[in-house]
Amino acid sequence: MVNITNAQEWLERTIPFAKRQNVIGLSIIMNDHQRSGSPYHDVIQSMVCQIPERYRYYLSSKLVGSLDLLGFVNLKELVVFEQKITSLNLADCY
Repeated sequence: MVNITNAQEWLERTIPFAKRQNVIGLSIIMNDHQRSGSPYHDVIQSMVCQIPERYRYYLSSKLVGSLDLLGFVNLKELVVFEQKITSLNLADCY
């Protein structure tokens, strides 16, 4: 069974608001797809290759709910795979 985590709460804990202005790329992917045996591994790696490793998140739980990327003023690339995000606010993004 996959654990479920509130998307906005995860973001607030993981990337504090004061650090968001430095983020140019962000990936949020289920941990299963990090391993080379995953059928999506090659596709995901090609999508996230431009994102700095420190902003690649491979999660063991699914994020659910709304995600507001407030403060990510320099964000140019976002990869979200196999999450349950119901709404996404990109108004602050580059």
